[in-house]
Amino acid sequence: MALLILFLFHVAAAQGGSTARFYEERFPFLALPILLGLIVFQAHQAVGRRRSLQLAGAALAFGLAAYWVARNAGQFRLSHGLLLAVPALVLVAVGFVRLRRAGTPPNTPRNVRRADTLLVMASLLNVVFWLNPPTVRLGFWSWTPVWPMQAIFGAVALLALAGAVRTLVGVPPRRLAALHVLVGALGGFYLAPVLALASWMLRRNHAPERPQHDFDVRARARLQQVALHGVHFAIAIALLGYAPSTYLKSQADLEFDSGQAHEVAGFNVTFVSSRMEPAGNAPATTVWQDFAIRQSNAPPDMAFAQLHWEENAGAHYPLPTTMRTWTGDLYLHVSAVHVAAGSPCLGTSHPDGAWVEAYRAGSPSRICGADRIDGVRATVAHLPGLGLLWLALALGVAAMAALMWAQPVVPVSRTTAPTTE
Repeated sequence: MALLILFLFHVAAAQGGSTARFYEERFPFLALPILLGLIVFQAHQAVGRRRSLQLAGAALAFGLAAYWVARNAGQFRLSHGLLLAVPALVLVAVGFVRLRRAGTPPNTPRNVRRADTLLVMASLLNVVFWLNPPTVRLGFWSWTPVWPMQAIFGAVALLALAGAVRTLVGVPPRRLAALHVLVGALGGFYLAPVLALASWMLRRNHAPERPQHDFDVRARARLQQVALHGVHFAIAIALLGYAPSTYLKSQADLEFDSGQAHEVAGFNVTFVSSRMEPAGNAPATTVWQDFAIRQSNAPPDMAFAQLHWEENAGAHYPLPTTMRTWTGDLYLHVSAVHVAAGSPCLGTSHPDGAWVEAYRAGSPSRICGADRIDGVRATVAHLPGLGLLWLALALGVAAMAALMWAQPVVPVSRTTAPTTE
């Protein structure tokens, strides 16, 4: 609840028009006691009370040390991010260990326990991959999963994670080999196939033992514990994703001529061309801006930002585009376009051309399909680690659903009247 209140403060500050810097500089210090308390809460049953306090103290010491080193180097935003990220990373590791120990049945062979742990890890990689999928490249072949393929593969990844959790709590599916194949075939970050294969190799000499009834009382209790600690695990992942996406964010307001390129956070962004719909001298309802985005030596990806005409407002409204990468999301938002001189909708009042800005009705107020765009103004922002926030959201919802499903329902008779003695 305390973390939720802190996040709401951030939203209120942004919507109120005040700067978010005041909040961002204080959030790590406000969240730090909550992080340390969660580390103790998650670790005390796994490693003991004294060890859990020592672990929390180590997380605090390393976080403060990283904060101090980055601050002395002049990296003030990075220092705040490290102060939050280091304890959050410890909490993620502790939360996963607690989840694993709460779900594993007693007297489970060591190889089976390790195999099930690897399978859960591979399933988590698949979920974070497919909920925010980057461009997949295999040699000369490349594919960028977009809607609805993103939703389909994301749902399959969540189903595979549910099967891995079933295996962890001692109720493996009847076709365990098929589950390993599915987890490996989803290929999250190219690591899921390796982890799924290692899990199968560890389990190959241990046939799964199924209880007489699926999800008996003990298995249901273990699932309930896994779901409970899964909620806290999702909170830890959310904080771990919030740290880089907030404190390592790179943003630049740029002006492009036709064919010009700019470097932003290691990305080469080039304005290629504009397209209008409908074409001709009629007013355009949609203006497409085509950008080529290249990272390192990889082939360029195309991104398409829009300006859409809103009749009631009498102005063009931007529709930003998002390119998902292996490290985070790149947002591109066009705020204005320059209409070249001699374009049909300009007339003679703008001999040097004119800027048409988003959200603003002016002169010229609208772009025609035959106009020529020779420049744009755009905001480019890179948010690393944003996929962890999507993973945290999905895990939180799935864990709460599993918690409600595993909770035993005791029917209450309405016909039996209470008795008194």
